[in-house]
Amino acid sequence: MNDVRLYKAVGWVSGIFERTPDGFMLNIEGQNFPARITSRFWKFHRPGETQCFCVYPSEEKGKLTFTILREAKEPKAEFVLNGCWESFKGKPLVKIYRNQLVDAKDRHLFSYLYVDWENAPKANGQFWELKAKLDGGKLVIVEAEGPYPAPPKATRFIPNPAPGEEQQPPSDSPKTEITESIFSLEKMRKMAVPVKIQITCKLSVVPSHRVLESKQVEFYLTEGERIITVKMSNKQFKKLREHGFDQWTAIVSGSMGPATEAGFELSEASVQVFQKKAKDAPSAVDGGETKSSDKPVSSEKAMPDAQPGPGEQMKPGKKNLMAGVKIG
Repeated sequence: MNDVRLYKAVGWVSGIFERTPDGFMLNIEGQNFPARITSRFWKFHRPGETQCFCVYPSEEKGKLTFTILREAKEPKAEFVLNGCWESFKGKPLVKIYRNQLVDAKDRHLFSYLYVDWENAPKANGQFWELKAKLDGGKLVIVEAEGPYPAPPKATRFIPNPAPGEEQQPPSDSPKTEITESIFSLEKMRKMAVPVKIQITCKLSVVPSHRVLESKQVEFYLTEGERIITVKMSNKQFKKLREHGFDQWTAIVSGSMGPATEAGFELSEASVQVFQKKAKDAPSAVDGGETKSSDKPVSSEKAMPDAQPGPGEQMKPGKKNLMAGVKIG
């Protein structure tokens, strides 16, 4: 028995990591599970081989998902789930809270997992230390210890004290109410209004690309540290590559797709290419200060129009400027 109990969710699985049109997948005994990876994953990944991974299990969009943390030397084929046995909409689940937040921007307070637990106790929020195995695409509880009082949950970021300073416990001032009013992910989802996010990317060079097994063309766009993964048909990509313009601008647009390790995917991507017209060069008159379309100013001493001769009439629309003027 551990005197200090912490929230925890970790497991070990053996499978083949695959990259499919639907995203990263982990094939375990012929069944695909959505997968997430870290930046160091590619250092130990061996394409096409069965590997043992240490993973973080979570529930995303109703699917059991594994975040691959590292390669494991020995396969254990088990999961350790230390969390609170709670209920959401009448369905019990294991809720794994955060022990501590990374920084002030860290707002991810918990994750949850649906499990099969035979003869499970009442879901009343008590803390349990569970062991599970993956069976039929679900996590099945095989061992349980508890219940115990729930350990402290991370509710806000508290920085580590400087050397020589003691960490002050949270006071009972009204500020405590403000920290406790941080919305959970479930509350935010209930309040959220569904929208369709349209993303437009402007570029003027043909990006490096590759052709996937699905015959789609994949390339990447970036702004700052975020990387946008774009997939489109070869017919669409030809518009970007074979437009025949010397000067051009392309608009790649689509909707926000699944998140990736470095950014997100652009779903339903399409492209439009526009030709840039060269600007007119300035006139050489007065060192380029006067445009070629500028009209010269009339002289005040310009000769007036001649008066019509005998038998001639003034053309309509013209003024007789000689009326009442003597010459000589």
